[in-house]
Amino acid sequence: MNNQQTAENVNSVTEFVAPLPSPSVFLIWLPTLLWTTMLCVFSTESFGYSHTFSVMTAIHAHIPHALGFLNPRLLNLIARKGAHFSIYVGYFFVLVTGPLRGRPWTAFLICMLAGSCDEIHQIFVPGRTASPYDVGIDSSGAMFARLAYLGFIEAV
Repeated sequence: MNNQQTAENVNSVTEFVAPLPSPSVFLIWLPTLLWTTMLCVFSTESFGYSHTFSVMTAIHAHIPHALGFLNPRLLNLIARKGAHFSIYVGYFFVLVTGPLRGRPWTAFLICMLAGSCDEIHQIFVPGRTASPYDVGIDSSGAMFARLAYLGFIEAV
């Protein structure tokens, strides 16, 4: 083989090899990867109803009597649904301030997709159940964040 053929072969190979992303690309995606990992962890059996109920029962025993109307079941419901809502508020902001900067509707759609995938995943997790209502709460949290973003960030 001559030098010209070798150079042509090298060039044809490098056309198919993508360059490595810069370290700043990893830093932009790191919060998103960490938040997505947190979503996956919260989708495990360890964060199922019975486990959070036992925590809420212990908390209820230490609540002042003025809040005694909050029985452990209601307290558990508020905590669980509040977590769904607030986690997706945070997820939206992690996406829209990181890798999806300037694309809030894409961030919102990814939040909806992630909430749906989370509930589908829970079908296969022992001790967990899937609920379309939870997807609605997740999406409501993302929409709340989208509207807040619209009002505070885009308005400036």
